[in-house]
Amino acid sequence: TEPPTSEDLAAVLVDVGDFEGEWTVDLGPDDAAEPLSGVVTEEQRAMLPTIDLCEAASGEARAAVDRLEWKAFRQLNRAVDDPVNPPTDREGHVVFVQEFLVSGSARDLARDFDLIRGGLDACLGDIPAGEEGPGYVSAVPLSDIGNQRAGYLCEIGEVGGSGSWSVFISFVREDDVLLSMTVADVVLGDLEPIIDQKLVDEMLRLAVDKL
Repeated sequence: TEPPTSEDLAAVLVDVGDFEGEWTVDLGPDDAAEPLSGVVTEEQRAMLPTIDLCEAASGEARAAVDRLEWKAFRQLNRAVDDPVNPPTDREGHVVFVQEFLVSGSARDLARDFDLIRGGLDACLGDIPAGEEGPGYVSAVPLSDIGNQRAGYLCEIGEVGGSGSWSVFISFVREDDVLLSMTVADVVLGDLEPIIDQKLVDEMLRLAVDKL
């Protein structure tokens, strides 16, 4: 059988009623010609977040990342009790989930999955300070989901120590579909993150079950 089309993939993206809590669809930049939620056009692909591998990652891993051309994407934003109200508010949460989907030959996707996982594994450990403060990347366990799976947690501090980012990044291959999910909990001020690995695992399982 042929791999799913872009339209097929967009139809199985996570949506506002899939997770507990109140979620809304982030449609992307206000000046975008089309909403950045669903089928990814060639023009929109440049707007998508990318996988940034560290210098320790192999050239093969970088080439596999370059081959990724996501066909469907959606970001959902979660309503929280204490949202951040920029630019002056310096305490609260921002919570969002991003899902990326691509289809193709199961063999090719399996090969690239292994290469990308190897590249990410090579980047485990300390993240040097840059535009944001220093951080740390660790591998996290995932349930027995899909044919291949890998999970990571990036913990990054804001410059000045006023907040932190907890970013869970997961990859799952299910036959001829590759899924990537990013779940982020941005905390400003003296608050604790509200997203943990158990919740991320549940969200990821639901997303894979829709494929």
